[in-house]
Amino acid sequence: MTPTIFNLKPLLDDPDIVALVALSVERPTTSRMEEICQMYQFDYNWLLRGYKLGSETVGFIGIQFITRHQAKIRHIAVAPLWRCQGVGRTLIRHILQEFPISRLDSETNAESSGFYRAIGFATESVVLPNTTNELFLCTWDLNRAP
Repeated sequence: MTPTIFNLKPLLDDPDIVALVALSVERPTTSRMEEICQMYQFDYNWLLRGYKLGSETVGFIGIQFITRHQAKIRHIAVAPLWRCQGVGRTLIRHILQEFPISRLDSETNAESSGFYRAIGFATESVVLPNTTNELFLCTWDLNRAP
């Protein structure tokens, strides 16, 4: 099967797509999912791309443009049966090729920080104030020396 990367915004009313997006949300309540879907549908700075194999959408990436050349990954997820098969890496590469981005940032947990490191992002561990929660700031910077 040849993968297809496509604009996912028009499908945000599909329960299967919402369930896929929910995989990337820490506490995916109904109201939180409605809020996230509205951001993608109505804010032109928020972009959503899906990864389809055959007729099945198995992954997606959602980014927010901060400037023309800087963006932040807001959401990224791959269906459990398709993980560790290059779907997430392909989605990020697609974004970097489709748009003139020189810096791409993400905030994630320890479990996902290894994925970002493996594809060339610099990662930094930060403990959130007044908590023991660890957050990883991940940055891909075109201007950073390899």
